[in-house]
Amino acid sequence: MMNLGLFEYRVRKSPRAKHLRLKMSLQNGLEVIVPKGFDLNLIPEVLRKNNRWIRTAKRKIEHQAKFAIKESDIILPDHISLPAVGENWSLQYRTGKAAWVGAYEDGTAQLSIRGNIQDKAACKAALKRWLTRKAKETLISRLEQVGADNSLKFNKAIVRCQKTRWASCSRYKTISLNLKLLFLPMPLVRYVFLHELCHTIHMNHSQKYWSFLAVKEPECRSLDKELRDAWRLVPPWVG
Repeated sequence: MMNLGLFEYRVRKSPRAKHLRLKMSLQNGLEVIVPKGFDLNLIPEVLRKNNRWIRTAKRKIEHQAKFAIKESDIILPDHISLPAVGENWSLQYRTGKAAWVGAYEDGTAQLSIRGNIQDKAACKAALKRWLTRKAKETLISRLEQVGADNSLKFNKAIVRCQKTRWASCSRYKTISLNLKLLFLPMPLVRYVFLHELCHTIHMNHSQKYWSFLAVKEPECRSLDKELRDAWRLVPPWVG
């Protein structure tokens, strides 16, 4: 762990990295990911230039930590409610001979968790794989519809399980959606979609961006504030 004034950070060398990247997470704090051969003496200046982003990301992490609980205290669910898509699922856990664990849909509202169900981590992983599939099947099509309704185009959409962001948009107009959006009410999810779709026009949070977003969603400021506390809607077992 290294220190730069108020910022403690870890340096992680990645053979796949092509350029320096900053990452903030609840588990590891601030990470500076660098490619092989990167001059580490350049890091302090990069951190100074990204001072505002680091402080904002740190506040988000500290806020989310209020809703976090210990892994050992997590209880696996017996039902799952997904407000974003209007679905409610009851769960059954069935012991199987296989060492792995899988999640299978039995009908329209029954989810069966089969395998080595004594392995809590494996059960969580199976449920998160199911959530990823569900998000791909439902959220991406809704994103496309919101984009079409507002004449905003993106190139590609992917689903991940992110710790600090509900979604993001790259300069290549690739929108990454957090599977945890499934646990939010649709008005908030729609706002997240619009927020990222507007980044296909303005790749920052400048006044021009907020003015553009306000035309598409006049309640954007209040929805943005509501979104900050929406992490409490995500069940602890999702992680």
